Amino acid sequence: MTTSPYICGVDEKPLVLFHGTPATFTTFSAGHLNSVGFHFGCRLQAEHRIRNLNPAYIMRVRLRCGRKMAELRGMG
Repeated sequence: MTTSPYICGVDEKPLVLFHGTPATFTTFSAGHLNSVGFHFGCRLQAEHRIRNLNPAYIMRVRLRCGRKMAELRGMG
């Protein structure tokens, strides 16, 4: 079992995910959530989400598993 603070794949290595956005920033914040939340997925998904945005950026991220994520993981 992994002790990594990051969300890991079945190989217990931290997952590298992607986020497409029209903004530039370095930290995700609850203060910037919109009605649908944040989206993370594979690079192709990020490219699809930004296809009509200008400017458009793709961020490569690893997500830390914090207290709120742990609470959500236990939900149905």
